[in-house]
Amino acid sequence: MIALTRLGKVIALGLIALLLGIVFSEFVTSPRFGHRIDIEKLPAEAQSILKERPGLPISPEQWKRLDQVMARSEGWVNAAAVFWASMRHSWYWFLTLPLLSLGALYLRWKSITPIHAGVILLPSVGFLLIAFLK
Repeated sequence: MIALTRLGKVIALGLIALLLGIVFSEFVTSPRFGHRIDIEKLPAEAQSILKERPGLPISPEQWKRLDQVMARSEGWVNAAAVFWASMRHSWYWFLTLPLLSLGALYLRWKSITPIHAGVILLPSVGFLLIAFLK
């Protein structure tokens, strides 16, 4: 087993807090019923694709054609945009989990340097900053 230094443990704890923040925001607090799309605001060609089989799920072939149509128009939201919106929606996980990690670390070691606090907070806060800049 690899023996981690004190700073190595802090780095690992910061990354674990970040990963837990992503997992919690995706599986615990993400919108439960998907994202609503107002098809009346879509281009006419996209509306016709969606109306081909009313009441039935969209087929993979329809998704492919819809993506091609929407790539030509503005405002189409891709999967990355939905992911970042989900992260912004659950922003509090990216602050709460690192702060809880700091508290647990303080209880274990009885002292934390500012460098340790920064290393724990930096991954989650940096990720959250990227989410809000997207």
